[in-house]
Amino acid sequence: AFQSIPKTDLTMLSAEDREEEVKRLIQQETEVPFDLTEGPLIRTSILHVGEEEWILLCTLHHIISDGWSMGILLEEWMAFYEKATDGKVAELEPLPVQYADFAQWQKGWLKEEVLDQQLQYWREELSGELPVLQLPMDRPRPAIQTHH
Repeated sequence: AFQSIPKTDLTMLSAEDREEEVKRLIQQETEVPFDLTEGPLIRTSILHVGEEEWILLCTLHHIISDGWSMGILLEEWMAFYEKATDGKVAELEPLPVQYADFAQWQKGWLKEEVLDQQLQYWREELSGELPVLQLPMDRPRPAIQTHH
């Protein structure tokens, strides 16, 4: 379902305060966890920062996008934006393959023998105790993992 994008007008702030407020709003947005069961998994807002200057703030969960698809998303947004500024409607090329097509292909490929091989491989790879990576952190690791 389409929703309107919330807008925040920062034009009345001084340039310095505006820059700080943009940083604060971005930081605030990055700290809001996603609810994977209820969604949405993409959040957008628009920051009006100058007479002819706007910032589109888009936060999305990695489960719905990767680097490759993010490039496509940005290209399509730009196509819509460019047409909208000319008072036109963008028409995107139809997708040559839908997800259902891929799922059907994968189902055909994962016949019993291939499926058994794949399952065996991953059972071996993921067996045993998985180590906790000791990476440098900017915050202490929580006692209970929430996977946010």
